[in-house]
Amino acid sequence: MTNQEWMDLLRSIPETEHTKLVVVLNTGIEYTMDTLFRLEPNYLVMRGRQAGTTDEARAFFIPYSHMVLLKLEKEITLEELTNMIDNGKPWTNPRISSRRLPRPEVIPAPEPKEAPVVDPATASKMLIDRIRAARATGGHSPAANGPASVTAKD
Repeated sequence: MTNQEWMDLLRSIPETEHTKLVVVLNTGIEYTMDTLFRLEPNYLVMRGRQAGTTDEARAFFIPYSHMVLLKLEKEITLEELTNMIDNGKPWTNPRISSRRLPRPEVIPAPEPKEAPVVDPATASKMLIDRIRAARATGGHSPAANGPASVTAKD
């Protein structure tokens, strides 16, 4: 967000809600706001406390470039949020079209093929035959032993 966007956002929040605002910085540090004192072109001046401390009524000069988000620490309904931010007007964004996009066609997955039913005795015989075939070739089947290793020549 730009500095101006941060300033516009902060101005849109009623002063009565400032005591419930938390400013989160890109370092993860949070500051709980008591009073929004001033909005300068590159930073805000606020009174509050750093989250996790009991030090109250401290002054903070926070650059907008270090801010990640503002958090409103209270339960809020959508109606309250709309009234607070948009003064009761529904939100619209000219870059986002309100028309519905067509639903993508869903192609059903093919039915899974059933594996042939093999009785345990036949399966054991097939496995033993594969093991014997591998031993007959010296046990060096690339498929059985994984990728061939490369050795350095002198």
